[in-house]
Amino acid sequence: MEFLKENIAASLSSAKAYNLPKLCVDLGLPEGEESEAYSSKHYYVLKRVQLLGKEQAIALGKQALERFSSYQLEETLDL
Repeated sequence: MEFLKENIAASLSSAKAYNLPKLCVDLGLPEGEESEAYSSKHYYVLKRVQLLGKEQAIALGKQALERFSSYQLEETLDL
């Protein structure tokens, strides 16, 4: 489960820092400050996905995969 959340964070953190807060909100994650995203995009996303349960994380992983290509995320979801 933690591996899935790490892969979601890695995938979504490929977005530009100034787009990341809106992207996260669009995907149903809690809102945050743009300055927080500039500090660490990966941690910004990871902090928000840690709150998700298993089914929510799987659904988010599928949404992230639709937006950003990620072999690792795809493999994790296939498991």
